[in-house]
Amino acid sequence: MASLGSLISALFNSIKHGTGKETAAIEKEIRKFQQRLQIRTVTAPSYRMIAGKVYGSTMKNASMIAVQTQSNLEEDGDLNNLSSGLRGGLAEGVSNKVKSLKGEFDTYNSAGLG
Repeated sequence: MASLGSLISALFNSIKHGTGKETAAIEKEIRKFQQRLQIRTVTAPSYRMIAGKVYGSTMKNASMIAVQTQSNLEEDGDLNNLSSGLRGGLAEGVSNKVKSLKGEFDTYNSAGLG
């Protein structure tokens, strides 16, 4: 990736000596550079912060559900009754959400934004 200074220098040289096509290509590179900079400095940190908050609250909820389910198992002895079954389903839903968030983090990091 070229530096912004070298892109601007190339732009001025193409305006002075080059063709409109060369100038347009360099302007496109400058726009791409600005977009990457915006993603790296503003968008990515914001995304990480939001994803971290969601992940943290999901883990807290999963922990509370696990404690409650364990308590119900100790009291009832099985998951066959309706309330325990519902709690088990809710815990499975939270587990799936955590897996989904992990997938988002992996995708985000593999895109080079992390």
